[in-house]
Amino acid sequence: MIAPSAALRRVPVTIVCGLHGSGKTTVLQQLLAEYRGGALAFIVVQPTSFNFDANLIRGLSAALDRKDDAIYEVREDEEDGYWPDEVMRLVDACAAANRYDHLFIELSGSCSVTAAVDALDSVHNVVCVIDALELLQEVLGKSPDGTISASADEASMIALQKIDLLNPTELKKCREYLQTLRPDALLVDSHFGEIPPEHLMQELILPEPPQARELVTSTVAQVFSARRPFHPQRFHDLCFGDWPDIWRVKGFFWLATRMDIVGGFSLTNTSCSSGPGGHWWAAVPRDQWPKGKELLARIESSWREPYGDRRQELVLLGEPAALDRISRELNECLLTDSEIELGPSAWAQLPDPFPSWTEPA
Repeated sequence: MIAPSAALRRVPVTIVCGLHGSGKTTVLQQLLAEYRGGALAFIVVQPTSFNFDANLIRGLSAALDRKDDAIYEVREDEEDGYWPDEVMRLVDACAAANRYDHLFIELSGSCSVTAAVDALDSVHNVVCVIDALELLQEVLGKSPDGTISASADEASMIALQKIDLLNPTELKKCREYLQTLRPDALLVDSHFGEIPPEHLMQELILPEPPQARELVTSTVAQVFSARRPFHPQRFHDLCFGDWPDIWRVKGFFWLATRMDIVGGFSLTNTSCSSGPGGHWWAAVPRDQWPKGKELLARIESSWREPYGDRRQELVLLGEPAALDRISRELNECLLTDSEIELGPSAWAQLPDPFPSWTEPA
């Protein structure tokens, strides 16, 4: 048993959990966009060294000019120790700083909520985010019984995300199903992650750890990285084809035809989407770069000549054999050596079936 953190008493904590692709990071992004108080702290636990979700939160915080927020990354398979120990250390550091209104811990879909709660002295709230469309499959008996709903067994609040994908009758069935299984949990609907900040920050009574059923998830994660662009037609064909035994893909990509704008990609069991995700720093004049030392260090660490920070970084989660297969297929989408030699002017003429991207607001 990890010794509880006494310093935690000085900073309220909310744990955000849920299966892969349920919308946890979207909820935290919306929180950042809507919060009008002081500084917030975030700890994001992920199974890979490339922590895409932490980067999303960090980027939004910077874009909103929230200079006092803190975003920390923890790797789930820490080589030097047990990840709850690192979470506890960071929580203590945030508490000692005595300057954060609230601290949010986002857990990967394979992290144990019990391990996180046991590591801490007290927790205000455990929010489980559930994909409404995936839950509907469970309600209708079309997916393994209990897998989705069991992810909320230790939650004091359940956020039913992506409700726009259900009609009123389907949504009613899902709500009744959850209320029957978890009558003690606060149930809120969420559209694109929009939950009032006060809901996420309120203090609720945590349920007793479940005895009758146990959610077991085994995550195999891999990061696909490359320093050459995708051929847009080949990558498009792969994106919108079949991804058997792949549970989740998220990250950013570089299209040969779009040298300035970062592409963002997300795939879950129920959706696949891509779109603009900001500018590559290589396309931004240096006098417009951020002034903060931490952000500048991150830009410099990702910089490679001749194309700067342009690259592929996709987190893949799924069956091991499927990850190896999809990595090979992604490699086949990269420009070949002969295509690379043609240069950006020629790349701009390649067939590109992706919708037009406008600059992100």
